Amino acid sequence: MTHHPVGPRCAALVGPGASGKTTLLEELLFAAGAIERRGSVKEGSTVGDAAPRPAPAS
Repeated sequence: MTHHPVGPRCAALVGPGASGKTTLLEELLFAAGAIERRGSVKEGSTVGDAAPRPAPAS
């Protein structure tokens, strides 16, 4: 039997910069089946990227 939570669910990943919060989020979502592939912090393709990264200078 599948359990479906009732109501909104929230979680916070808190830590200093470059401590792996975004990578952990990607792994959790992938393990839960919520995303089909893991994003890359370097490529800016993660689910948790809140702000767009500036384009590299050409």
